Amino acid sequence: QVIDVWKHDKWATPFLWMGRSAITIHMLVHIVNVEDIAGRLAGGNVSNYLNDLRPGLGSLLVALVALGLCLLFVRFLYKRRIFLRV
Repeated sequence: QVIDVWKHDKWATPFLWMGRSAITIHMLVHIVNVEDIAGRLAGGNVSNYLNDLRPGLGSLLVALVALGLCLLFVRFLYKRRIFLRV
């Protein structure tokens, strides 16, 4: 109802990107070690420090950075109209 009737669809744009490139995301995370790249971007010391403060907080930071990287990648693909089809 929110999207179809009330026309509030701007918040769902990242889901559109991910839906159009779901196979690409799946292949990306299995071919490229996105978690390792995200850990390097988040900073290993920062992740370890956050895990010392509260267990799991550093892992959450790494997961959010990995999600952000994947979203940037699928946004790039969507803007260029590059879609993997099977």
